[in-house]
Amino acid sequence: MSEKTQLTNSKPISVGMFLLLSAVFGIAFTQWPLYSENQHTKFLHGLAAAGYGLLGDDWLANTVDPLPAFSFIVRATYSLLVEPVFYIYHALLLGVYLYSIVGIASYVYPRLRDTGPRAVFITVVIAMHASLLPPFSSTVLGVSLGWLLQAGVANQYLFNPVLQPSTFGVLLALSIYVFLRGHPYLAAFIAALAAVFHSTYLPSAAVLTLAYALISFWDQRRQGKSLAKASGSALLVGMMALAVVLPVLLYNAIAFAPTSVEAWNRSQDIIVNFRIPHHSLPKVWIDNTTYAKIGIVLVALILVRNNRLFPIMLLAFLTALVLTIVEMITDYDTLAFIAPWRISAFLVPLASSILLASIVSALFTRFRSWIERYRWLILGVSAIILVVLVARGAMAIRSSFESLRDDYRAAMMRFVEETKSPGQVYLIPTYMAEFRLRTGAPILVTFKSHPYKDVEVIDWWARVGAANDFYHEPTCAKLNDLSNRYDITHVVLESGQLESGCSETEERYRDDSFRVLEVTSGSGKESKEGGD
Repeated sequence: MSEKTQLTNSKPISVGMFLLLSAVFGIAFTQWPLYSENQHTKFLHGLAAAGYGLLGDDWLANTVDPLPAFSFIVRATYSLLVEPVFYIYHALLLGVYLYSIVGIASYVYPRLRDTGPRAVFITVVIAMHASLLPPFSSTVLGVSLGWLLQAGVANQYLFNPVLQPSTFGVLLALSIYVFLRGHPYLAAFIAALAAVFHSTYLPSAAVLTLAYALISFWDQRRQGKSLAKASGSALLVGMMALAVVLPVLLYNAIAFAPTSVEAWNRSQDIIVNFRIPHHSLPKVWIDNTTYAKIGIVLVALILVRNNRLFPIMLLAFLTALVLTIVEMITDYDTLAFIAPWRISAFLVPLASSILLASIVSALFTRFRSWIERYRWLILGVSAIILVVLVARGAMAIRSSFESLRDDYRAAMMRFVEETKSPGQVYLIPTYMAEFRLRTGAPILVTFKSHPYKDVEVIDWWARVGAANDFYHEPTCAKLNDLSNRYDITHVVLESGQLESGCSETEERYRDDSFRVLEVTSGSGKESKEGGD
């Protein structure tokens, strides 16, 4: 019986075990409170559409939505279910990832299909991603070993402690596993589905689909099928993926079509060179960790050189490498914005897992008799490690909630949340990304959250510049100008700013760190209405 047939016929994980491992992984990896980190940007359109606070009046919430599929999930969940369900989504996606990685590793190393080796490997994978225990918590090249092994280059990753569109990149790993189990069409469908939730996965999905098509073609030819039939089989794989992503491609082509060449070039320059150079410019993000990750992938390629995973990983690696070199030579902003090196977000953790799987498999093969004698002890130690990881993860989760509660901005934001009313627009420091979702109040702008339509990107950049100019040297004249230009009704000031006040403002809140002023008659929206 062939290795592929053995894998196809192997007993799948039970639903109960999948849910248990999802919960274990979800807690051990930790989850941060809603709404944290990138959720300030990614959840905005969906929450605004669902009626969260007054965000329906927020400027950014009314720009073109770059993530309509994800926004639909956010809107439906917030409207029909309860917010903690978002934590469940995150844990389930982590479970999908773990299921896929273990399945792929078991394909490469059949020894891992046995209970003992599989349990140890699952423990190692969870420990690697949780990065809470040695050796994965140890610092290597300036980062934890766990992060070095699980994240791609340019600080790109499949998941972090918050649910976001990039988390659906775990479907890429699932796609590879499904293909190895002998289902190329379903594999192409799943890979394309990842791109539906996050367009930045389009290059990754395309590479995987191409690999599946080429392997399927080769398989058909080796089986003696005609050139026409083999080509047709490969074409169907590509057509399956195209059918799934076509709505995304059409949406992006229409919604984000260049308004003009000048606007397009300017917006790309702003995003690539000013907003996210750490993701977009190889000259910024290439460092020693990059070379280490390349080394990990190369070692994994050597390890899988004799099975079907090799051409998949090789094509992905070469695509990312060649396009990175092309961007470095051409300095082409659009290519930098597409960031084809994001392929590494699934390739690096896959390669790391293969490397760890080879170690576990070798140990269980080399010391098989000894391990069989102490099998239950090994399983017990694995269980204890998982319990410790869950306990550490739970402590980290509690700590993140306590940090949110004790945040020095919490009292000010609570005041805004409780007193906001329709028609208000807040001017806030551009670093305060948390303000929108914690208060539900419309704001002028933050640096972290930006649109993608070219003219909207240019408008966003102008807003950032205007807000930063005000906070760099606050004056009543600047506040009056901003109020008239953008209908500002309230301004959040840090301690010591505009302490003398302005004749057109009234203080509504004060603590040791912040003041909130309301812009009254003589400027802003009321002034405009009075002059009509």
